Amino acid sequence: MLKEHQGEVKAKRTIREALHVICLGSNDFIENYFLLPIRSSQLTVSEYVNFLISIVNNFVREIYELGARKIGIIGLGPIGCIPVERTINFAAFGKCREEMNDAAREFNVKLQQLVVTLNTELCGLRIVLGDIFDLGLDIISNPTAYGFKNVARGCCGTGLFEVSILCNSLSPTCCNAEEYSFWDAVHPSQRAYHIVADYLLETAFSVFL
Repeated sequence: MLKEHQGEVKAKRTIREALHVICLGSNDFIENYFLLPIRSSQLTVSEYVNFLISIVNNFVREIYELGARKIGIIGLGPIGCIPVERTINFAAFGKCREEMNDAAREFNVKLQQLVVTLNTELCGLRIVLGDIFDLGLDIISNPTAYGFKNVARGCCGTGLFEVSILCNSLSPTCCNAEEYSFWDAVHPSQRAYHIVADYLLETAFSVFL
């Protein structure tokens, strides 16, 4: 499609000069490993992390062969602290699910190791990891420092479990979305995403500016 629109020479230059951003892993843990008993019965957390890392490795090598030379990978945030997981963790009085946060930490560590390997092995590649875990945890631990008043619930519905089709035109929403770090029970709010984006541009992704 790009080649048809720009021509082969310009399309190759566009791919080579573009920043390719990869963001993955959240749903693999939230909606797969920690949701479906069959997955955790088949693989340990470390084995599942290695499985995901192998997918990232293959994908990066594939787009490298297509001409990508600038790649930014966004690591996992504290997925155990999203509202729906805190709701599920009622036995711990709504605290973050630390087993999920531990999995995210392990994933990020191995992702950084992969980044080092890829930069070494693939000539001309510049790939960086944008680690947002500590930022996400700091927002939840010190919400007022970022201008948030609510980090435990989403703005949509009750904020405890609604996501996707449960957040629609008929769903009640908060009147002060800017004060919420989550839009629904899984996804960050627009303002939270802005904070993350600014952080990435000022840190890991600054090498591409």
